[in-house]
Amino acid sequence: MVLTSEPDQSSGIAHPKEGFQKTSWLDQTIPVLEKLQPEQTVELVIPQGMDYRFFIAELGRSARPYEFGGVCNPNTGSTIVIKGYAVGEKAAFSNATTSFVKSRSNPDGSTDDIFFHTHPWSEDEPLRELRQPDSSCRPSDSDINNTMALRTIEEEAGFERTVVLIIGSRGFISVTEASGVKFNESSLTQAGLTDSQILEIKRYLALSPPVWLKNYAKDPASEADLIRIVNEYYLRRTTDKSASFSTKKQELQEQIRPYVKNDSYRRDDLQRLVDSLTSHFPKYPGGGFLTNIGLSPEQSAMVKHMTGVTITVFKVDGGIPPSQIYE
Repeated sequence: MVLTSEPDQSSGIAHPKEGFQKTSWLDQTIPVLEKLQPEQTVELVIPQGMDYRFFIAELGRSARPYEFGGVCNPNTGSTIVIKGYAVGEKAAFSNATTSFVKSRSNPDGSTDDIFFHTHPWSEDEPLRELRQPDSSCRPSDSDINNTMALRTIEEEAGFERTVVLIIGSRGFISVTEASGVKFNESSLTQAGLTDSQILEIKRYLALSPPVWLKNYAKDPASEADLIRIVNEYYLRRTTDKSASFSTKKQELQEQIRPYVKNDSYRRDDLQRLVDSLTSHFPKYPGGGFLTNIGLSPEQSAMVKHMTGVTITVFKVDGGIPPSQIYE
């Protein structure tokens, strides 16, 4: 399905009115999805003319203790849905959760899929922390961080696109968009941030290696070379489009090999370090991180803007375009 209506200039989202109508297809499909077993998946095609965001909103509208998740191609309506577990159904999880569904690749390796899931809720329990109903669809810290990580993975593979996560719950949806970190160190310096504060932020955004990197140095004389080489890798990981991720990973391993200790009584320190560095992804600086390192509200807003993350919440009612609650 290709959206042809004009986008809402405040959010960049197209809102065709006819795409938000209740249909017999929804009445038939959602009960079938609810009968799936946990971790069971089904592939379906959202009917032409129905907006995929309306489908996600309707999927999360009902009160239920478990989540649905999956991926959806907004252009074709092709969707994979997986049913998750409720709290207590799987011993390893204290929260309702779904397994991750990988995006589907086009012939050139790119993807058009967006990610989605629902958040569980109950009519019998008071809203946690007196939250308003629209807050139930807000992304968690892990939701935001996972979206940023997926954006980094695609960027490392040479693809530039905004990665989108939509969460539906109680008739609301949140749209989390990660367009990639656009860090401007000089702007932060001009805004009064110190070198140590900037370094903490760069580590948080996976633009500089973790502070514990020096612990892997073979000896004191190797520490500076190890840090230099890894810093060069961090600069290359998303900017160098001439080499694949696997090539850059292999080159990193060979370049740092002479400087990394290796304890024969433990797992290979070199491989463990490379795995840790190549899976170091940016995190959204929410919560108290920026406050704890001494940033003002204005400075914090600058850093958050540089993450490339936007979160917009919409109320979705049948028959009318969704209305933006806040961003």
